[in-house]
Amino acid sequence: MKLTTLMALLFAGLCIAAQAGQAPPAPPLIPPNATGDDTILKDLFERFEKMKPVKGGGAVEQVPAGMAALCNICSQPLFKHGEDGFLCIPIDPKTGLPQKLPQIQTLERPVPCPVCGTKFIGTLPCNQNNRGGIDRDFCEHSIGKFTVHSNAWLCPECGYAALIPASRQPDGFALSLSGKPVDETIKKFVREKLSPATRDRMIRVAGLNEDKKNELPADLLQFAKYVPQHEIPDWLKYENAIQIYEFEKAPHTLMARLYLEGAHACRREICKEVSAPALDPSLQDSLGKSIKRMNFMIQSECLGIRRRRGDPMLDVTRAETDPRILAQAVAAVIKAAKDSSSARAKNPNPNTAQQQSYVTTADFFILHLTHAGALDRLGNLREAESALKESITHIPEKIAAENKELEERVGRQLRLLRSIAQDRLHCLQREEEWLFKAARRNMAAIDRQEIKFRPPEFDPGRKLEGLSDPAPTAYLLGEMFRRADAQEPAAAWFAAAERIVNKRIEMVDSAEKTAPPTLIKPVVGDAAPTRTPYDIERESLLRLQGWTREQRQFVKPGKGADEQTLKVIDAVLAAAGITGRVEVGPATTVTQEPAAGPVKPSEPAAPAVSSGSIKTRDDLYKMYYAALIKYRADKKENAPSLSELVKGGYVPQGDSLLDENGKLSCPETKERLLYLRRWEPGAKIEVITPLKPGSKVLYADGEMRVPPK
Repeated sequence: MKLTTLMALLFAGLCIAAQAGQAPPAPPLIPPNATGDDTILKDLFERFEKMKPVKGGGAVEQVPAGMAALCNICSQPLFKHGEDGFLCIPIDPKTGLPQKLPQIQTLERPVPCPVCGTKFIGTLPCNQNNRGGIDRDFCEHSIGKFTVHSNAWLCPECGYAALIPASRQPDGFALSLSGKPVDETIKKFVREKLSPATRDRMIRVAGLNEDKKNELPADLLQFAKYVPQHEIPDWLKYENAIQIYEFEKAPHTLMARLYLEGAHACRREICKEVSAPALDPSLQDSLGKSIKRMNFMIQSECLGIRRRRGDPMLDVTRAETDPRILAQAVAAVIKAAKDSSSARAKNPNPNTAQQQSYVTTADFFILHLTHAGALDRLGNLREAESALKESITHIPEKIAAENKELEERVGRQLRLLRSIAQDRLHCLQREEEWLFKAARRNMAAIDRQEIKFRPPEFDPGRKLEGLSDPAPTAYLLGEMFRRADAQEPAAAWFAAAERIVNKRIEMVDSAEKTAPPTLIKPVVGDAAPTRTPYDIERESLLRLQGWTREQRQFVKPGKGADEQTLKVIDAVLAAAGITGRVEVGPATTVTQEPAAGPVKPSEPAAPAVSSGSIKTRDDLYKMYYAALIKYRADKKENAPSLSELVKGGYVPQGDSLLDENGKLSCPETKERLLYLRRWEPGAKIEVITPLKPGSKVLYADGEMRVPPK
């Protein structure tokens, strides 16, 4: 049976409309050439016909090297591009030197496996960034194909895995936790427990036929020769490393780190672009077109959400980085797709172009996978699981055919597609398990005093290397428990985190009064005032306070945390200078969608005029909120400081209540009020807040209220 027949049958099962009907084929993404001519080759052929041969000595000769044509990209002679190892690197127009391009960093010497003796090239963590966003448990999402996150290596042939040695030398991979060579007990554990599963997984990674894994030639099973480390899933490296370190009885701090890094690796796997090795090229092309079409629809919806909310607009060529907006956008596209499919089922022969629009089963497959990734980033693991299971329903297990050989070949392609969602389900289960174990191991490390905390007093000159901060520690434990669906300990840790943050803010305020910083006026007149260590610490603490209240609303406390959890919380509170057990009260209500609030002015407003009427905090908040919204509409960014509002004429100098250092005070109580510049309109996060809790706060949706204790 020809391959074209195979693909025709496969496409009939994957690319049909979601509902039965005689649907016309989807319009091509790129319109076909009207004349059918290959204009590129035609023009090239005509140009060569017009060229006259260069005569030199009676025969065509090469020009001297000094006269060779230069590349427009790297400015090097074109003939050098054929040399081994030559790289065409763009030239920096400012320096005239080759630009520094990101590359995968590898070791010069191969890494020997202590179990099977295989040698592989070790890759190093590199090019990490957070341009793809940061989740609330500090998981970073990088942009760029040259990024390596994993801090572990895996032997692709036997499955032995370990953390990259601190020395970054190959020989360190063969050492156990004790610093001695890996002994026979560990080798036996790897061969019996890890090698078979690793071999099966590597067959899939390499794109080999899993149905005939016992018939594969021996050279194809030597994965180290052709599968680089950065193409092995990070979660698989951590899965094997965790089992080995558990077998070695590693310290709690090390296991907590491994579990958290492994959970983040699982999430990045769930959120990555859809792809599968060994898919038929024609199917890859069809799937790629579906991905492109759905990404365009999702991105358009994301931009629409940002526009309606008044959020800053991102580069249209970049994917959305806010998982809240992404999840909302994908849900809207899925709803529209289902409505379109329902309408098409009622009217199989549409007349208008709008009625003819439809989505395929492959489109639904992509949409649900993307939705699962966004939900996972938000910590909604149950909903993410439902989305992944829904995606599988759009890929049939098999398509019946008279030719059984053809049916088997098509079935393998379908299994490869279904395995994309199945692997992500496995990662989701691992993520939830590992987050819970990471939290428990951290608690055990605190209980056994393996973790040392910084002193409660704030001293900007004190060195705190190797010491943990109680505030982010308590918050992260609460967030890990929340994502792992452990409601009671999550509620207790969030409550503890908020108490620690409030206490820490008091400490910073007290330290600033005791030792006021020396303020250095900026050399440039329009430059923002220099931020002191106290300002930096306050801003960090208030951001953490906002995250704590935001995530705490999703927790439903039950009977209360267990005694062991409360005991560890007591230890962390004591390290922060707080006595007394934590009390779990009602959480702050935070909504993702902006409530009906103040309407931004659509017409340019005249410069503000001092009225002397700012008598209450409500009046102050209303004035600043209107000014901040107007500044954002004009400048397309948040005001870097409240002083900028005065300089720009958005707030009258006489009504600003700012001192000579740009610090804001309440007109009623005279207490200090702090401006947090990282806010988004409509969100339930603080914009202007008092340093001490218990009084009224201005939120990004324009509301003014006292947050619950």
